Amino acid sequence: MPPPPHAERPPVDLRALEAALRGAGRIALAGFRRVAPEIKDDGSVVTQADRDAEDHLRAALEALLPGVPFLGEESPPPPRDDGWLWAVDPIDGTQGYATGFSYFCNVIGLMLGGRPVLGAVLLPALGPAGDLYLGGQGVPATRNGVPIEVVRPDSKVAPAFFAPSDVHRRKGFRFPGKIRCVASTAAHVTLVADGGAVGALVTWAYLWDVAGPLAILEAAGGAACHDDGSPLDLAALRGGAPLPRPVLAGPAWALDSLRASLGDVTRGAPPQDAGDDADR
Repeated sequence: MPPPPHAERPPVDLRALEAALRGAGRIALAGFRRVAPEIKDDGSVVTQADRDAEDHLRAALEALLPGVPFLGEESPPPPRDDGWLWAVDPIDGTQGYATGFSYFCNVIGLMLGGRPVLGAVLLPALGPAGDLYLGGQGVPATRNGVPIEVVRPDSKVAPAFFAPSDVHRRKGFRFPGKIRCVASTAAHVTLVADGGAVGALVTWAYLWDVAGPLAILEAAGGAACHDDGSPLDLAALRGGAPLPRPVLAGPAWALDSLRASLGDVTRGAPPQDAGDDADR
């Protein structure tokens, strides 16, 4: 997803965006290890904190960009168009959140047509104020205001790779380093942007999971493609459809070698009504 020529920063007050995201983080923390999980019709997990955080974000983002459609995990999709779109996951990694695991996150992505142009991801349970990631078109990638970047080819640290929890059941997966899973697709991609791993495999997700993290990844020097090397068509997901096939995220220099280590990643993939990819 190369940036368009003369890319400009989206017309969003970044301080207000951060305030909206931190508000969702406070809602999530208030329910953390307190709210009871529920099972949705599709078999995925939801809590009242998910619904409350999404209601908060819908109102806050409407104030930021009035009239912009809102695509949230817990809401019906808006009518399809090719303009601005908020893609929001109020709590990504709900299954881990519901069982007391701290790597859940609140996710905001802003799309224009088929491109994620701005991302904000908060891991509210990490550290005294949480880790807040921001980045996008014309917006440098940062964690808590400090610049971040993907792993460099000359890094001396042994690379790790984020993958779904069922990766051991996927035929031929041959990544030579450490495999990690922190139960959140959005966190996986965002931590790759921060240099925490050389790449991430996303085998099942929706636009609200990936739009924000992919904007941050690109701003940090990373890239993403499908497992067969084909480009992403995120415009096709604006109506709430899932990703059509697995996605690989990482530094541009590493994507080819990472693709060679994937094997048959579609084997063991979740069914069409599956929930959080990284939880499975």
